[in-house]
This record gives sequence, structure tokens and C-alpha cells, in this order.
Amino acid sequence: MTLRIFYIKTAFKLGIGVDEVSSLTKIDKWFIHNMKEIFDFEEELKKFDIKTIEPDLLKKAKVYGFSDCQLAKIFNSTED
Repeated sequence: MTLRIFYIKTAFKLGIGVDEVSSLTKIDKWFIHNMKEIFDFEEELKKFDIKTIEPDLLKKAKVYGFSDCQLAKIFNSTED
């Protein structure tokens, strides 16, 4: 497995923008922008607890492709 996606996520956390990440990685800006949206959404999810998250936000997480396992880790919960 490539670690590239984790490096990109770290770059965003460090405040490096979409244009610069795209330039450095040679990955199309459209893909980088979409990755940033997903990473930003993950940060938004971390503001909630599994008991307080609105169903629409949880549904959006599933549309974005978050697995039950990933959501359990974000919410410090179990997949059940």
C-alpha cells in the first residue's frame, strides 16, 4: 500500500493548499480538491459523538465512502 495519501493528508493539516499539493504530487487538481473535501469532512465529523451526530451527516459520511470501521474510529465507538 502506498503511503502517498497519508502524506497528502498531512500536507493539508500543515496548511499546504490544493494547488501546491497538486504541483508537488503531479496528481490532477480535481482529485486533490476532492481528497481535501473528504479530509475536511472527516475533521468536521470529529466534532461529534456517535450519540449526537445528525442522521443526515452520518448519511453524508457513507456517501463520501467512510466505512463503518472508519466511523467507529472517528467516534471512539464500535462498528455496531
